[in-house]
Amino acid sequence: MNAIWAELCEKTQSLATLLKESKEYQQYLKARENLKSQEELAVLLSEFRRKQLNLQVAHIMGQDVAEEDAQVNELYQNLSKSPLVNDFLNAEYCLVRLIETMRDSFGKELELGSDFILPDRTMN
Repeated sequence: MNAIWAELCEKTQSLATLLKESKEYQQYLKARENLKSQEELAVLLSEFRRKQLNLQVAHIMGQDVAEEDAQVNELYQNLSKSPLVNDFLNAEYCLVRLIETMRDSFGKELELGSDFILPDRTMN
């Protein structure tokens, strides 16, 4: 492993440690523990996420997902009635937004945009 790689790994660890100190991460941990304390709700949320992922995959594969979509929406409606689930999902969303902002900053700094892709001239 070269020196740059080692330093990147070290700085990544430092960044992760700093992230753990953020309000968003602390709220996420608290909401996650609260949700875990209600095992039935945690299992339902896990089931919802699994079904949601399967639904997305089926949709991408061109399958008819109308019935499954209705089931997933019904499950979400039931889950969203729980303040513990809502608190967890909101805390998770805030944490993910923070991480996405960090990722966007990396992308911008490293000029990782797609602006180098030339327009398709056959479309004119």
